Amino acid sequence: MVDPIVFRSDDRETVVEIGDQVYLPSSLHRAIINYLLSDTLQTNGYLKSRKVYADIRMLVDGIESRVLQPRKSWISGKISVKVYLEFVPDDPYRDSGDSAPRKLEDSILDDLRAVQVVSMS
Repeated sequence: MVDPIVFRSDDRETVVEIGDQVYLPSSLHRAIINYLLSDTLQTNGYLKSRKVYADIRMLVDGIESRVLQPRKSWISGKISVKVYLEFVPDDPYRDSGDSAPRKLEDSILDDLRAVQVVSMS
């Protein structure tokens, strides 16, 4: 199995193509977080309907809490919601018929960087 690539929320160098649009992972991440926070009343109502009594904004920022794990004592800290994007590459051997993955040339990345990136801010 091929290891997935996890994009950091501050990644402003990698680009992701979805359909015919190209995005920065940081723009996708920001759009998802902004959506979660766009209607806190509705989101908090949904959480409450699921018996989760925590404010979404506090969960995104981090809220004081404690954790109890088996055979351990309580640990104080913060719990927060983290959104991450994960890309799982196709099997590099399946389509190419090669016995090993091909090394991509820098020029391929340069071509992608030249494409206008959609900003969702």
